Amino acid sequence: MSDNIYIGYVAKTHGLNGMFSIKLIGTKEFCDFCKKIRKIYTYDYFEFNIQTTELNSNIFLKIKTKEISNREEAKLILRKEIYIKKGEVLEIDELIEEQNKFVNFQVINKEKKEIGVIKEIDYNRIQPIMIIKTKKNNILAPYIENFILKKDIRNNQITVDFPDGLIENCAFDD
Repeated sequence: MSDNIYIGYVAKTHGLNGMFSIKLIGTKEFCDFCKKIRKIYTYDYFEFNIQTTELNSNIFLKIKTKEISNREEAKLILRKEIYIKKGEVLEIDELIEEQNKFVNFQVINKEKKEIGVIKEIDYNRIQPIMIIKTKKNNILAPYIENFILKKDIRNNQITVDFPDGLIENCAFDD
């Protein structure tokens, strides 16, 4: 599945003609780009060709496919993880690449002391969160420009100035 992009899971069915909604996992911009998707895949490689899409509540992609024609068939894919293939929607590929460009960057504070390494940036929230792996544990820290002093692309480092106590209060064990 490394050539695939996880977009969400089938959350509910609609009506009797096989329509269903995917709960999308991503930013509003990501969800908007999902309207361009023409094929989706389940983890077990079932392919579905999309006839129509409609974005509801900015996070649900309501879909009608050629392969699913009634409610019972739609119920069979409830709670299934849904993927698209890389390269099928270039805007999504570019957005994900942009959002992940700081993964594996070293995070240092303004005193030049290492905090850890960015393991992931979770954009599926009102405010994006960096998951920073330290020597002892992980830290959930807000990924907002106010706390970022410098992004050094050449040296793969981000310098931050977090409020006092944030690192101690937002640490958790893996």
